[in-house]
Amino acid sequence: MLGSNRDGEYLVSCLFCRREFDEYLMKCPVCSGPLEIVFLNPRFRIDKSKPNIWRYKSLLPSFSKIITYGEGLTPVSRIHGVLIKNERYNPTGTYSDRASSLIASYVASTNIKKLWVRFIEDFTYSLSYYLSGLADLEVEVYGDDISNDELGKLVELGVKLVPSYTTNSSLELDYLNPLTIEGLKTIIFEVYERKVRCESIVVPTVTGLLARSLWKGVKELKESGLDVCYTIVPVLIKGWLKPTLIPSDMDVVEVELETVLNTFTKLCSSGVRVKPISALAYAVAENLGNSLAVITAGYKSSTRMDRGRVKESIINLLNREGSLTAYEIWKGLKSFTLRGIYKALKSLEVRGVLCSEFEVRGSRKIKRYKLCGNQLKS
Repeated sequence: MLGSNRDGEYLVSCLFCRREFDEYLMKCPVCSGPLEIVFLNPRFRIDKSKPNIWRYKSLLPSFSKIITYGEGLTPVSRIHGVLIKNERYNPTGTYSDRASSLIASYVASTNIKKLWVRFIEDFTYSLSYYLSGLADLEVEVYGDDISNDELGKLVELGVKLVPSYTTNSSLELDYLNPLTIEGLKTIIFEVYERKVRCESIVVPTVTGLLARSLWKGVKELKESGLDVCYTIVPVLIKGWLKPTLIPSDMDVVEVELETVLNTFTKLCSSGVRVKPISALAYAVAENLGNSLAVITAGYKSSTRMDRGRVKESIINLLNREGSLTAYEIWKGLKSFTLRGIYKALKSLEVRGVLCSEFEVRGSRKIKRYKLCGNQLKS
């Protein structure tokens, strides 16, 4: 089950075979297609006491336990005049954190002991990070194309790497599941809450899941009786197939690869760090005008000052607190990204400034960092 269905407030529908279910599964038991939660009487309310996506709990599945690390409420700003919703400011620097909060809450509430996850860049790291606090959970990850850097970060989060799918897992989880959709749709709720003035919300498209999620969010706002005029614009590279997840009434914008590369180069040259997929959305939003692009963007420092500041902050924190995990260090230094913390920790450990040791929590091995003896300060 996905979670507590508040007196039959929603059901689950298969996007492929259209069958509906009263029990809340992660994929269709008939055709194995993706499922989507359908609220029967949508009511949009904002709980302003919650500084995360759970402020929109009136249109989210309910769980007995909530796992949140402050995801959501990401800023709306401009880059060279183009309005952007910058998802870099989530805990692990990606909009996947929105989905991970719901999935982790589901896992914690249903007392699942074992989870199998197929590796997908950003999502798997985000989910592993959110699940890392569940001591009795074993997470298995399978993937053919995992970089050494990603492997190391996953192992540090207590993930078990396996060569293939093992059928004895309690739950097989894919990125495409109803909780991912529920988490991602909160982007549009934030845009509506902030009363952002634009006509189109431009999203990069590979699987179509992000576009589908935001489209669902707009639909539920309208069904709640609200006047919402945002148009979701999915964009993809010219020649790519239109994903089946994109609703039939949604127009897709195709962009030449050369345009994407030129935009990517322009942004990087001006000190803005983006992935090519974000440059895709940016290029279309720039061309359309009166649009907001959903992207992940960072800013390149012209000096080594920022990296030095992260390291200095880590050293000062460990001098005060003693031994901490990477997550505990990040929690104590919220002004830096978790990935930035990991890079600084690796550098400090190589230089002999930090020492590390492992401890066991449940069935997981956790790495803790401390200042080496000759680095302690009074």
